[in-house]
Amino acid sequence: MNKFIFKLMRFISLKFHKHRIRFLLKNNTLLVFGSPDIVFEDRITIGDNCSINYQVYINGMGGIKIGNNVSISAGVKIISTGLDISSDKKEHQCNEIIIKDNVWIGAGAIILSGVVIGENSIVGAGSLVNKNINKNEIHAGVPAKLIKIRNDN
Repeated sequence: MNKFIFKLMRFISLKFHKHRIRFLLKNNTLLVFGSPDIVFEDRITIGDNCSINYQVYINGMGGIKIGNNVSISAGVKIISTGLDISSDKKEHQCNEIIIKDNVWIGAGAIILSGVVIGENSIVGAGSLVNKNINKNEIHAGVPAKLIKIRNDN
């Protein structure tokens, strides 16, 4: 998705923030509810048939790849930057976040820098994801831990 689409999305969602908005992008559908706060949008790619809900914050400074059929619930934060705690200078580090196909991220979850979330996975509401999640897994908690492995069916 290019800068123009994000600027258009911001303009439209600010103008009509209380209404459901549907964007059609070359046969792709991105459903946006409310006015998400998206920064460094030029470093973010979003696949087909995704939805972004109310009060979502996405910081793409380190790069973010969102696959197809991903649902990002209300209040989710996806942050691809963080402090390098091994440095005495408190420097920021940027690491790419990859969210693969068919992932659901529950309300209020926080996805931190450098994480990969595998296909068909679920992140429970209010979870803090600071480590990779394998495909077909359900994680929840602070920090997020494996709750269950989903069937491949």
